Amino acid sequence: MRGPAVSVVLPTYNRAWRIGRAIRSVENQTCGDVELIVVDDGSTDDTERVVTAIPDPRIRYVRHSKRRGGSAARNTGIELARAGLIAFLDSDDEWLPDKLLHQLAVIRRADSDVGLVYSDFLRVHADGREVRHRPVARGISIGYPSRWLARREVFAVVGGFDVDMPAMQDTEMSIRIQQAFSLHHDPVVVMKYHVTSESVSRSAGNILLAADALIKRYAHVVTKDELAHWYLLLGKACMAEGAVNRARRSLLLAATLRPFEPRHYGVLLACLLGPAAYSYIRRRKHGSAPKGPL
Repeated sequence: MRGPAVSVVLPTYNRAWRIGRAIRSVENQTCGDVELIVVDDGSTDDTERVVTAIPDPRIRYVRHSKRRGGSAARNTGIELARAGLIAFLDSDDEWLPDKLLHQLAVIRRADSDVGLVYSDFLRVHADGREVRHRPVARGISIGYPSRWLARREVFAVVGGFDVDMPAMQDTEMSIRIQQAFSLHHDPVVVMKYHVTSESVSRSAGNILLAADALIKRYAHVVTKDELAHWYLLLGKACMAEGAVNRARRSLLLAATLRPFEPRHYGVLLACLLGPAAYSYIRRRKHGSAPKGPL
């Protein structure tokens, strides 16, 4: 029996109160030839009840017996996918109705060496503002898998998401894909990324480890823009963790790589002034001190 055109992988953890919006955005796609694989990463809330109560035979619910992380959940979905094309949707994002139909047309027109298509998206803030995403660095990597559509063979070649990366797993994966396939950027907005308190409070310790790992693995293959962005993230995370000297070295490297990037200097100045000044600016920017870096 012929499989679906697209397998949609939706990893989730304790999002019972939010996952319905993401699932509805899949059900409302103008391309209906899909399967939706919801991978529950060991939720302790009502996620299973919410998902299994939806009367749509295209939905497959799979549950990890214990929490293994977002990378492992996506990998489980990839392993179970029956289609030749795989899309990802995070449980706090939503697709616009033509997302899949549009990207199917794009990837079918693309050259045979294109392994992944990625489109543009909107950031939706708590006050209702919708802002088109603008990449902070012009480089080899791309984030936000909810805007991706990939050929299944990509993952057979490059492997799955790195379960040892504590953050920025999508960045790491996209670099591996780019080393083996071409990526195609499509400038059409296809999804909405909802900015929540969870999305801006990532652990500074996890970002520190992830940025450090990316620099060690891929500094030789990415652009100066990308590398400077990683040093900026590393510097912010080090400062948030109290590693002031390392933060200053990282921020100086970011400024050296991209000397005409204004945002490097505000953080660097705050860092050079000391932890008290840095903490003050963080509070002014966020209203209170967040868990993650500035």
